[in-house]
Amino acid sequence: MGDEVFPILKYSYDNLPNGMIQSCFLYCSLYPEDYNIDKEKLIEHWIGEGFIREFEDMNEARYQGHDIIGTLKLACLLESGDNEDSQVKMHDVIRDLALWIACKCGRKKDKFLVHELPRVKKLEIERISLIHKDITSLIEAPMCPNLVTLLLNDNQKLESISYGFFKFMTGLRVLDLSQTSIKEFPMEIVELVKLQYLNLSSTLIKTIPGELEKLVKLEYLNLNHTYRLTSIPLKVISRLPRLQVLNLYNNRFGDSEEDWGDDSDGSNLEKLECLKHLKVLGITIRTVATLQRLCNSRKLSRCTNNLVIMECQGLTSFSLSPPPPPPSSSSSSSSSSTPTLENMKGLNELYFDYCFDLEELTVSWIVAWEGENGFSSSLGKLSLSLLPNLKVVRAMSHCPCLQNLSFVDINNCDALKDLTWLLVIRSLETLIVSNSEGIEEIICGGVAKVEEEFITFSRLKTMELNALPKLKSIYRHALPFPSLKVMNVSQCPELKKLPLDSNSAKNTLKRITGEQCWWNKLEWEDESVKYVFLPYLKRGTFSGF
Repeated sequence: MGDEVFPILKYSYDNLPNGMIQSCFLYCSLYPEDYNIDKEKLIEHWIGEGFIREFEDMNEARYQGHDIIGTLKLACLLESGDNEDSQVKMHDVIRDLALWIACKCGRKKDKFLVHELPRVKKLEIERISLIHKDITSLIEAPMCPNLVTLLLNDNQKLESISYGFFKFMTGLRVLDLSQTSIKEFPMEIVELVKLQYLNLSSTLIKTIPGELEKLVKLEYLNLNHTYRLTSIPLKVISRLPRLQVLNLYNNRFGDSEEDWGDDSDGSNLEKLECLKHLKVLGITIRTVATLQRLCNSRKLSRCTNNLVIMECQGLTSFSLSPPPPPPSSSSSSSSSSTPTLENMKGLNELYFDYCFDLEELTVSWIVAWEGENGFSSSLGKLSLSLLPNLKVVRAMSHCPCLQNLSFVDINNCDALKDLTWLLVIRSLETLIVSNSEGIEEIICGGVAKVEEEFITFSRLKTMELNALPKLKSIYRHALPFPSLKVMNVSQCPELKKLPLDSNSAKNTLKRITGEQCWWNKLEWEDESVKYVFLPYLKRGTFSGF
């Protein structure tokens, strides 16, 4: 079948705009059949492979990646995944086509290997993918001297890699061990001197060896979500001369004195400024001094893509936007003791965790200051977690800082009473609010009815409300919710009304999840509206997002 059909199907491949997009298409065949490919991880792999190279920051690279995905979908070479917003799939026939093309139209059948490791020497193999194969250990060393890419990610049962496994892979450039259960850093990796991409995220490794500095060609290092990693030597990382992407967020970085040394003033962070080619930084900050250093460093601020602000004892207030510009004739700006994200225009994800002293978060000051030196942000995700004293979130309409914010997660913020500031987020798509005992309203009842030109939550697709014992109201008026797909409500006993009428979520709603007893007690202005939404109710307890 292949030899007859593939030459015809290859027409779509041949008509792709350029060789880079063709390479990106072929790369998708390395994922398993019928696999939901995470768009962001796919783009990261494309960056690691060098398909996407010309970018100033991660957001520019991400935009390029999404453009490529759009081109491939338009050519019917990729399709939407189960979650159409974040995933894509490759049809089985198209995947077979891609493998056929990658293997020189069948002339070099083992150039891409996607089933198992070879047991004999294979000179022609360039890429091996064993993603999601339930591998438990790697013992025999495959003899693949021309191997460029090895993808072993998403093998949760993989705990050990025998010494010698990598000895015949001297040309390896891309190695992905993420989402595995390996506990020790495989020391042989430091001998892979051509390695450019190394992903150890979401593993159980405990240490990073000093010998890592041997990887002088390394451009991409991902150590995020490595919660057992007790020490990350900045001195070693700062000696990686070609490093462009460094992810250290959501791990224990900063816990150990070995990470910072005597860093009472945060000055050791400047070791990262030695990385001349650094474009993307993800980092966890645990002290106010280090946070202030990061905010004041133009180089590191400009590179920061993911920021976790954790603990930071003494941090009582924080601003997502800079103070207003000085008077027109003045070129000097007054200093502020409140850290701001003034220089972090590439920031995509911001997390506040365990900041017990934080009382106020400000995203205001900006109304029309969008000139040459004005502030705008690509912030897409904001998470506020375990902030027991956070009482106030200040925001103003049309704040550029929030123009791209699409995901908000708020949990364990017991001092908050309402989330009315969400009104100014025009691009919000996902809202998750949970385990916050003080929240009584999502949008305060004192806010006037929304005018027609501004539709509240116009882009909202998912709303999750869980364990909010005092929540009485989402909004006092019915809302059109033109994009809403999912509403999940659990353990909100005081929530007696939903902001829905017969015109809400028309043609978009897929489900409402909630306990049966809660649904039965809901009050409706018009009982007929209840029966409009009854078919979408998924009874049972809330299972989480």
